[in-house]
Amino acid sequence: MRLAIGLWLVVMAGGFAWLLNEQNRAGAPASPPAVWPEASRIAHGKGRFTLLVFAHPKCGCTVATLRDLERLLAHAPRDLDVDVVFALPAGAPPDWSRTSLTRTAREIEGVTVVLDPGQVEARRFGARTSGQALLYAGDGRLRFAGGLTPGRAHEGDNAGCDAILSQLTSPSRPAATTPVFGCALADRPGPGRTR
Repeated sequence: MRLAIGLWLVVMAGGFAWLLNEQNRAGAPASPPAVWPEASRIAHGKGRFTLLVFAHPKCGCTVATLRDLERLLAHAPRDLDVDVVFALPAGAPPDWSRTSLTRTAREIEGVTVVLDPGQVEARRFGARTSGQALLYAGDGRLRFAGGLTPGRAHEGDNAGCDAILSQLTSPSRPAATTPVFGCALADRPGPGRTR
């Protein structure tokens, strides 16, 4: 009996350690251009900040990103344009992007949802992980690259939202980066995928 209980405790500890590691394992960081690319079909308002959030429409981890984005916008100045860019694989059927995530993003006040067939914009901006946020200033220069959550599929206070608010209120601050937590934007199976 003691052996069974000891084995059970070892399995439970291992499972807990695996979950903790998954929550804190950052995705691949973006390699964004330092200046807004002129070829982008996403509008960038001159003289206004633009926040891009790249998302996989079937990544369950991104629910936390959208919730933290909504909280961020409640505290952000109004001279901010926000686009949630859903990266779609080439040849995806028309209904592929109709998910609870795209519906949630459309319901956030002040957010424009952009569908990105073939992941053209995601590649143009160097985004590789769902939840990747990029903040560009009104002059088109990159001011922030990172995530909006404290961990994979976890929401709450985090360094990414704090860094964005700092940039919006004190644009002379140095550009900032934080880890991004989410699934790969490329369409392949991964943890947290939903329909």
